[in-house]
Amino acid sequence: MVFNADDTIAAISTPLGMGGIGVVRLSGKTAFLIAKHLSKIENPQTHSAYHVWLPDDIDEIVMTFFKGPKSYTGEDVVEISCHGSPFVVQKILALALSSGARQAGKGEFTKRAFLNGKVDLIQAESVLSLISSQTEAAAKISTFQLHGKFSRLIDALKLKMLSILSEIQGAIDFPEDIGHELKLIPRVTIIFDQIDSLLSTYPYGKLLRNGVNVVIVGKPNVGKSSLLNALLRESRAIVTNIPGTTRDAIIESLNIGGVQFNLIDTAGIHETTGTIEKEGIAIAKRQIDRADLILLVFDASAELDVIDEEVKALVAHKPCMAILNKVDLGVYNKTEGLFLSAQTGHGIAELETAMLEFVVNKKGKSPDIVLMSERQADCLRKAKKLLQEVISGIKIGASLDIISTQLQEGVEALSEMLGARVGDEVLDKLFSEFCVGK
Repeated sequence: MVFNADDTIAAISTPLGMGGIGVVRLSGKTAFLIAKHLSKIENPQTHSAYHVWLPDDIDEIVMTFFKGPKSYTGEDVVEISCHGSPFVVQKILALALSSGARQAGKGEFTKRAFLNGKVDLIQAESVLSLISSQTEAAAKISTFQLHGKFSRLIDALKLKMLSILSEIQGAIDFPEDIGHELKLIPRVTIIFDQIDSLLSTYPYGKLLRNGVNVVIVGKPNVGKSSLLNALLRESRAIVTNIPGTTRDAIIESLNIGGVQFNLIDTAGIHETTGTIEKEGIAIAKRQIDRADLILLVFDASAELDVIDEEVKALVAHKPCMAILNKVDLGVYNKTEGLFLSAQTGHGIAELETAMLEFVVNKKGKSPDIVLMSERQADCLRKAKKLLQEVISGIKIGASLDIISTQLQEGVEALSEMLGARVGDEVLDKLFSEFCVGK
C-alpha cells in the first residue's frame, strides 16, 4: 500500500490489551497542531513533557513533544502516555484521527526515520530484530547494530573499494602506468576477507534470530517425549508405554545460555497401517527437513535393530546428535553418543551444553559483528563474488574497464545494504514485517 509521506500519522505504540501504560504516537507536519488541539497546550517546547487532562476528562495523560529533525522519525513527533485501558487508548487514537491524522501503516514510523536519514536500512532492520528478539544474545546483537557500528564498518569497506576504484580508473586514463593494478591485489584481498568473515557469522545469526529448530527423532517408545519433558523440566508431552502415542509434532521453546531452542517432538518412525499414525510420521519427516539439529534417540537398554538403522539413514543429511536414553535400565547399546536418562535427569545438563556448543560453533570468524538478515547476507554475497572476480581479473590481465565495472557493482552492493537505491518493493516488504506503531 502506498502512503502519502506528507500525512501526519498516528498509531498505538504499546501492545493491545490491558496494561499500566498505553502510548499513542503521532508524527508529521501537523502533529504539534493536533496535540495542541487535544490538550489546549499553547506553546509546547521540544523534548518537554506536559501533564494534562484530555477533553471530556477522557484520561489524565502525559504529552511529550519532539521537534523535528531531533526525533525518532525526523519529523515533529508527539507521544501521548495514558492509562493502559484498551478503551482509553483506542479513544485517544480516535481523537487524533478525527483531528486530522491518518492511521499509520505497519512500520511506517521507522520507514519515515529511514527516508528522513535518521537511520540507514541496517539500523532499521535492527529495530525489527530487537522487537522480535526472544533472548539476550539476539537483543545484544540487534542493539549493537542499532547503534550504527555495523553500518560504519560497511561504509568503511565501501570507501576502501572506492579508493581502489579511483586508482583503477586512473590507470585507465594513464595507460603508461602498466602493472600498477597488481599492487592492488592485497588491498582487494583484505576487503574480500573481511566480507567473507562477516558472511561466516550468518548461520549463527540466523539461529539467534529465529531460534534453533531441534527435532527429536527415533522409533516408537525410545523416550522422545520423556526427553522433551526432561529438557523442559515439566510434563508437556504424553508419556506412556504404548508405542505411537505421539501422533502430531509437539513444539515447545527452551532458553539455554541466552539462545532459544524450538524443541519439536515427533511421532515415532516405523512401518504402520494406521492412517493417523501414517500422517504423524509424514509430519515428522517434514519437520526433519526443516530442522537445524536432530536429536536422534535410541534405547540404551536394547541393541540397535533394523528400524533404528532406517531412522539413522533418514536423518543422515542433517546435523545430528545421537542420544542413548534409558541408561537407568542398563546399557546394551554400543552406539556412540550421549548417554542419559530422561526419567532420572542423568545427562540432561550435558545434553544442554552440547546443544549450546552446536550453536556457538557456528559463530564464524567475526568476533564482534553477527549478521542476522538474509537481505544483508545477499548484498555481501554479491560484493564478495564481484571482489573475487576483480582479483582473478587483475591476475590474468583482464581489461581494466571490466575490472572497474566489477568494483563499481561491488560498491553498489554495499550501498544497497545500507539502503541506497533500494526499490519500493524491498522497502515495503521489509517494513510490512513491523508492527503498527513502530
